[in-house]
Amino acid sequence: MNKSSTVTKVTKNKKATKKTSITLSDSTLAVSRKAAERLNITVDKFIEEAVLLVAEQTVATRIIGPGQRVRVKDGYGVKDLGEGTYLDNITVHVAVTPDSQILSAQDAEFELPKDAPPGSKIITIKDNPKIQLDDGNRIVYGCQVWWQPIE
Repeated sequence: MNKSSTVTKVTKNKKATKKTSITLSDSTLAVSRKAAERLNITVDKFIEEAVLLVAEQTVATRIIGPGQRVRVKDGYGVKDLGEGTYLDNITVHVAVTPDSQILSAQDAEFELPKDAPPGSKIITIKDNPKIQLDDGNRIVYGCQVWWQPIE
């Protein structure tokens, strides 16, 4: 059984206090440590930023519509992939590995993930963002990247 930790970010403003929590498996925390080392920041700062991105994406998915401009980073939240256009919410297929990693085919809308380790579960996620990057006609999916609306 994978161990996990819950990380909570508390944000206060004049009107309210907001708590955003995310539960991370130990394997996800290990990935976070590696990414934090590459960025030369603390693991706590990296996780805090990840929690904020998850909160922003959760809210954005509810209010964003086709045609909205978005900024996109890789699945680790490290490499900037540039800007793109939010095309639609679609259904994707991913594999959840025994150590809680999420794997998808490049075209997650139409293909099942290949090369998933034994014990992985294939799941379907509805209302997943489909984004066309400006670097050509490359399509990425919300399950593969970190994204946020451009104000």
